[in-house]
Amino acid sequence: MYTLRQYLLSLTDSHSLTRTLGEIALCHDKMGHPIYTAGNSAVVFRAMIHGKMHALRCYLKPMRHLREIYGERLLEKELYIYHTSTRGEWVDVVVDEWIEGESLTTRIERASREEDHTELKRLAEAFDHLALELIAAEWAHGDLKPDNIIVDSEGALHLIDWDTKYLPEFRGEASPELGTSSFQHPSRRAEDFDSTLDDYPVALISTALHALRIEPQLLKEGYADGLLFCPARIQNDVLLDKVLALFEHRGWAAQYRLAELLRSPLLHLERIGELLLRSCAEIATESAYIAREVETKEEEEDDMAGADNEEESIEEEGEESASTMEDATSTNIADLQQLNLYTEHGLWGYEGEDHQHVIPAMYDYAFEFSEGLAAVRLGKMWHNIDSAGHPVLLCPSTEGIKPFRKVEVSESEKNFIKHTSDAVIYPTAETLHSPTTHSAKPTPTTDTTHYTLRATILRQGKRLEIDPWGKILKIKSK
Repeated sequence: MYTLRQYLLSLTDSHSLTRTLGEIALCHDKMGHPIYTAGNSAVVFRAMIHGKMHALRCYLKPMRHLREIYGERLLEKELYIYHTSTRGEWVDVVVDEWIEGESLTTRIERASREEDHTELKRLAEAFDHLALELIAAEWAHGDLKPDNIIVDSEGALHLIDWDTKYLPEFRGEASPELGTSSFQHPSRRAEDFDSTLDDYPVALISTALHALRIEPQLLKEGYADGLLFCPARIQNDVLLDKVLALFEHRGWAAQYRLAELLRSPLLHLERIGELLLRSCAEIATESAYIAREVETKEEEEDDMAGADNEEESIEEEGEESASTMEDATSTNIADLQQLNLYTEHGLWGYEGEDHQHVIPAMYDYAFEFSEGLAAVRLGKMWHNIDSAGHPVLLCPSTEGIKPFRKVEVSESEKNFIKHTSDAVIYPTAETLHSPTTHSAKPTPTTDTTHYTLRATILRQGKRLEIDPWGKILKIKSK
């Protein structure tokens, strides 16, 4: 066993105390203290070696398989440390690249404190992509946590501290350490040493990040020694119940199912790769829809600016827009009709004609697509998704819902449509579902018959009808 004091003594004046590194210059903070981080098994110094910035990893206790893990970065018997004023020994060190940046822990805490939803979304997306690589690999980090992830100036994530890494050649051995308990499965044992070690911490960190991008203030309610949740108390964790409700309310199916995995009795989370992939796709779709919504809004503002001087021109544009909407609608519906329901793991999803899964099985109940939308239930919440699986209409007070259908509505009946405050509309790139299209200037026509989409819902025991924008339709009786 070695101490931090022993390393500081040698590294403060390393002349003649290294075999190949020459003199090592420790970096200091503004107070003149050496810059380092200390863990259970090692201390890492920021140091100038051969004129370049490096991370010098010095061990506080013997560690196995360092050669297999670090390769040429491990320098055996490189640094001499003293046990007494006259006696000491040569010890191993690892010389690695210094990654300039902050820990993921620091970035999460600052973004949550400042309620920076955009930054938290970026961190969640970046982590999910990193996690996908981890889950697909034949190796495992072994001690995955935000402190062991560095976020550089470009927002890229970098893993550090590989001492407990699992490699295929270690199969059958016991784990040298059990990782940080506040991020590991509560049932993890030394015998659990394989490529699935990172499944549980991946699910925990991803769930926490997506929850924080909804409500950053949750960080104040969370487990002080971890990130929101305490694995040892996860089965009865009230905060996890709250997070599940947040995901359910927004129709975030992938995040909802990932969060559910935190209560799995197994260390290996079978569906985690599929759900992470879906989570990445949902974030990308959400970003694309928001960008399209902003673009549409800007186009509408430009159109309105010229309305007073070019009324006739605007009417022509309205005709063109209506034609475009009709074309887009028919195309979208044609695509959607090719998706069919399938069931797996006791849940419902959608597959193409080639039986390839397009929207994974994540829903407790689901209807076939109809008129561009599919009614699905996630937990206790009914909502409608589009062909990308993006939630476009949520009805939190609805006990039941049927698929949308096209019905005829006369000109006089249109006057009886009124807004409801219960429905939640999410931005979508599909023209059929865009609230902005609904408010667009109608195309002049002599036909007094109109078509609209309606779905029957059950709310507080009453049968009602809604349109794709969440408006309750009150049709005047004849």
